[in-house]
Amino acid sequence: MNYVYINFGARKFASSHCEPNLASGNVMKKCGLHFIGYGKFEKLDGSVQMRSMEYEGEM
Repeated sequence: MNYVYINFGARKFASSHCEPNLASGNVMKKCGLHFIGYGKFEKLDGSVQMRSMEYEGEM
């Protein structure tokens, strides 16, 4: 995030992970992102759907 902020001026960031993968959520929190709600991941063919957890943050 810092690299993109310094080199490209990005200030807002967003990320998500599959709900069962709480370790990824912990990484996002350590990066300063905050949980904003739930979303949905699905395979391109629609055969598998999973709930996602959405995060946002700003530098």
